[in-house]
Parts: sequence; C-alpha cells; structure tokens
Amino acid sequence: MRRVNAVYSRSTTAERLASERKTLAKAHLEYRRARRHSRRPIQAKMILTTCAACAAPLAHDAPRCVRCWTRYCDATCQHDHWRRGHKQICKRIHRGGNAEQYYADKKYKEAVADGKPSLAIPGPGRAGRA
Repeated sequence: MRRVNAVYSRSTTAERLASERKTLAKAHLEYRRARRHSRRPIQAKMILTTCAACAAPLAHDAPRCVRCWTRYCDATCQHDHWRRGHKQICKRIHRGGNAEQYYADKKYKEAVADGKPSLAIPGPGRAGRA
C-alpha cells in the first residue's frame, strides 16, 4: 500500500510541475509580446510638433493618446483636451490613420480647397485621397 501511494504522489508532483511549466511558459510569452509592442520605435519625422491642447513645443517622446496618437506636453493637457472635445473625434482620427496621417490629409484637403497647387501636390500615400 505504501508503494502505491509513493507512485501516486510522484505522478501528482510531475503533473503539478508540468502544469506550472505551462503556466510559466504562457506568462513568459505574454511578457515577450508586451515587450515587443512597447519597443515600437517612435516615428523619426513629426508633423505635429505642438501640444494639441496648449500649442507648446513637443519632444519626440511626448505623451500621446493611446488610440489615435495625438501628442500632448503632459497628462494634464491630455485630460483637458479630452474634456474639451477630443473624445468625440478620437475614433475618427484613429480610423483616418492616426494623428499624423489624419492631420496631414486634413491640411492637404484644405490646400486643395483653397486652390494652392504648390501645397496640394500629392505625395506618397496621398494619391487619390482628395
């Protein structure tokens, strides 16, 4: 009887260790995925160089909206801008290619509407977006 219990406890221990290994492997995979997304490079060229709320100049590592990447000088400006109407247009900006592309397209459309041909020359990524 004693021997059967020893075998049983070994198999239970082995199963428990296998289960813990799977859990750790899963957690490690999630950690690596999170690290991969957090290391995305910030775009080298910035069209938006001022805070969307207060128009202060921005650094490349300035905080930004998680959904549409609109840039702000700090969290206070971000909260203030959210309350003043960013909440209503955030999804639209995200669908338009995030903040940099959305505002570039917006400027392009304004230039076409104003009849300024020098500013309305379609560049890469703007063909057919008028």
